[in-house]
Amino acid sequence: MIDFHSHILPEMDDGANDVEESLALLAELKSQGVTKVVATPHYRGRCSVKRFLFDRQKSYDKLKAAMDATGEEYPEIILGAEIAISEYILQHHGLDRLCIQGTDYLMAEMPNRNWEPFLYHVLYTLAAQYKLKIMIAHIDRYFSTIGRNEKIMKLIEMQPVFQINTPALMLRKGKKLLKWLNLFDAKMVFGTDCHNMKNRKPFYKGPMSYVVKKYGEDFLDDINLFGKNMLGVESE
Repeated sequence: MIDFHSHILPEMDDGANDVEESLALLAELKSQGVTKVVATPHYRGRCSVKRFLFDRQKSYDKLKAAMDATGEEYPEIILGAEIAISEYILQHHGLDRLCIQGTDYLMAEMPNRNWEPFLYHVLYTLAAQYKLKIMIAHIDRYFSTIGRNEKIMKLIEMQPVFQINTPALMLRKGKKLLKWLNLFDAKMVFGTDCHNMKNRKPFYKGPMSYVVKKYGEDFLDDINLFGKNMLGVESE
């Protein structure tokens, strides 16, 4: 099982504060059946891509050394980033280097405010300029159960991958969103968006049990297979 959205790298953003918390997050993910986790620290354009990658590698190396020192088995970490989409992001060079490791998928975080038309243009430009595929982070944040989902419909036309936060699947909104995206045959993956061991802990096993109960093993298997193919994973 793959967690496509996490903030497990220590001292990178508003996620894990230190290596000890990172290890606790990884141990919890493992206990819930996660075998691979995509580390997606925030990139909001406040530094160059080069600087961000340097800091990310430093954080990962520190965590990996601690993982090895414990002698325990943890989920495999795949490096990525969560890119804040704004009118300024295209000013930065090398954004393709922020794709999920080994793929051409870039995780995009849309703003919580209303989406101006230029934001869709930014996504189109990213995809065209760098020949990338777009993954929309935590699409559940933008979905309304009472309609008026035109902005998501415009995204569906672009055929991105939609990442759903697993805790949302236990809420009415998330359940309706999953059904809605399935009706449109949209590509989707799941992620815990875990940040810490307090109020944003990993929550994976329970939501996956709901998905199987509601849609069946084959449905979840198809989503997992799509995720593995994205990462170039043949088998586990």
